[in-house]
Amino acid sequence: MEVKPKKDIKERPTLTLEAPLSAAQRVEVAIMEWIAKEQMQPGATFPPQAKLAAVLKTSPRVIQQVMTSLVRRGLVDRRPGAGSTLVRIPGSPHAEESIRSRGIRPEEVRLGNVGLVFIDELKELEADDSDTYRTKWISYKAAENALRQTHIREGASLRNQTCQNISELKKFIHKSDIEGLLIQWSHQESSARFAAESRFLLESLGIPVVNLTLSSATNPYLSNLVQPDHIKIGVLAATHLLELGHKRLAMVHSNENRYFEDNRWEGFDWSLRHAAGVSVQRLGFDSPRDLDDAYWEHIGAQAFATWMASPVASRATGVFCVNDNTAIGFIQAARENGVRIPEDLSLLGADDFIGLCAPLGIQLTSIDQQFEEIGKLAAEELARLVAEGRNACGRISRVAPKLILRETTGPAPKLGG
Repeated sequence: MEVKPKKDIKERPTLTLEAPLSAAQRVEVAIMEWIAKEQMQPGATFPPQAKLAAVLKTSPRVIQQVMTSLVRRGLVDRRPGAGSTLVRIPGSPHAEESIRSRGIRPEEVRLGNVGLVFIDELKELEADDSDTYRTKWISYKAAENALRQTHIREGASLRNQTCQNISELKKFIHKSDIEGLLIQWSHQESSARFAAESRFLLESLGIPVVNLTLSSATNPYLSNLVQPDHIKIGVLAATHLLELGHKRLAMVHSNENRYFEDNRWEGFDWSLRHAAGVSVQRLGFDSPRDLDDAYWEHIGAQAFATWMASPVASRATGVFCVNDNTAIGFIQAARENGVRIPEDLSLLGADDFIGLCAPLGIQLTSIDQQFEEIGKLAAEELARLVAEGRNACGRISRVAPKLILRETTGPAPKLGG
């Protein structure tokens, strides 16, 4: 994937929101997220309301109000003496016949007017050269192209909009005659309130919504979710290093506990748990946020310093960096200290930002998240939902990543691996 040189971005405006959620709405959001966290299935029983109120740090009165609302909507069943049970997962569809069982293929579905919204903290999306925006933009454009070329029927239109706050999103939706909506989120971690408020808006639309996101733990009950398979990225990295004969492995990441980092570690660690004679280290580091673009490189440099200070007999010979930026910082520090890659140490990254590596003379083995395929799948999901007559549902679709072999990984050192 080619990327443009970065520009300096001095300041990012924060999201501006309108009226805050009511106490009941905030608790409803919390209950939805609690259902997801606890992985509740239909038929499961909720804790007593007093206990649930304590867990969610609210009053039993508000819990009573929210549960009554959920009962009216057919999500919860409440009977005297039996407590409250989950009838269906919020947002999940009732049993419906699949369009594939009716002989209809998604690529044959033709849609009317469709809304394509990029929820963005900046009003100049294409002018932002950060890696996060670049990758999201690729998926967004791939979805747009797939909709235009395959799914929009003659006389209908694809209506693009960039929104910065809930007011703009409302205005766009209410002025647009659309039968489906595809949303790409920009900065999930900094827009939790926006996501919470928009959840209630989207659930009231009565039209299919597909949520196109790349790295964040967006609540799947908001809409269909299409994203990379971050666990599989970790699996690919571990499998590749094992196949090269490495026995001492490590993964480098930040200490921010980001969704994509935790998932990549989960896949990496899972793949190594039952491998004979293999040891694995998890190397997490802090980095000053004011470093901006150098944030990840600083983590990579710290990881190399830790590696270098370790006894030679215990050093990892195969290292997976959580992303390419971190790998760049690690490799640059290794070069400065005379450590040869891959002769002394094999290293790979993730995201396949070759435009960042090539100017530095780094042919980095990496893992491609398949951004274009994610966009295409999102368009297909929207077409499928419209054809089936569904609104939002809890299905999560993940696109399998692809290992890109280059020059920074090789066989384990004969005397060290």
